[in-house]
Amino acid sequence: MPTVSIVIATRNRPQKLERLLKCIQQQEFTDYECIVVDDASPAEVQAQYASMWDGLDSRFTLHRREYPGGPAQGRNTGIRAASGTYIAFCDDDDYWTRTDHLAVAVGALDSEHADFFFANMQTSIDGVIANPDWFSALTKIIHHPIASGDDIYTIKRDQLAEFLKHRIHHANTMVVSRALLNRIDAYWEKVSFAEDHDLSFRISDAASRVLFRRTVTADLDVSYHPSVARTFSEQDRLLFGMLAALHAEANINSPLLRKVARGNRAWRLIELAQYAEKNGQKTAAVEFVWQSLLLAPSSTALRMLLGSIWQRITSRAASQQKQSS
Repeated sequence: MPTVSIVIATRNRPQKLERLLKCIQQQEFTDYECIVVDDASPAEVQAQYASMWDGLDSRFTLHRREYPGGPAQGRNTGIRAASGTYIAFCDDDDYWTRTDHLAVAVGALDSEHADFFFANMQTSIDGVIANPDWFSALTKIIHHPIASGDDIYTIKRDQLAEFLKHRIHHANTMVVSRALLNRIDAYWEKVSFAEDHDLSFRISDAASRVLFRRTVTADLDVSYHPSVARTFSEQDRLLFGMLAALHAEANINSPLLRKVARGNRAWRLIELAQYAEKNGQKTAAVEFVWQSLLLAPSSTALRMLLGSIWQRITSRAASQQKQSS
């Protein structure tokens, strides 16, 4: 059995998938299997896989889903088919920037008896680097490098909580013990979006030891291109995010992580209020801000509420002045 099972969920992006597969072939660590799960792409897309697989060896397998289910179901299909000790992920539209990613991850996980590894990454727009240090907030607070070097640090739970206030673990650089993923039932398939938000909290809560490589190891494509996220409206994305945060709260043990998940849910209520305000739903906007304040008080919510109250006062005063004149 291979040491690492690489799971890639893909749909309608054969050119970018081919780039990622070539990137995987360049990895210095070779004891892996690569499981590609096609999430019911149309026939014309699937027809391109035959020529793509001509340049691959037996370590690369293709699993086709008959009906589309989204990233969570696609990744879980790959996890169930995996036989490796560890499972690595990368989205089909992204890629690894370092050929030593798997080698460093497996070496660190084995030597440190850890079960969750992730690395830093950059973002790019149409091939141009937009943010060279996506996890900069985390790189500023880490203090415990492991003895073996390679710019790898042990991440404590309070540091994970601070990290999850602003970022999530993207699949692109995660290498996780298969046993850990099975223990937490992997991705939650009931949501079609924000499944990685939910997993970030549950895996941070359940992992016995977490390692972080500060070196940038992957590229996250944030340019405009067709994706699952863009099939949903802004309101739907916010609602999925709230549901994912609530699911995490209900399934983790750490009070600290629950507090952060609650804060994330409160922030989405603020964004929902802004969305409602933009669409002329002023009463609903105020109600969402009140809910956010009750859930997890913040200065932003308080400013929005005071601003709304002041607007009502000035509007009423103007109306009374107009009537008296």
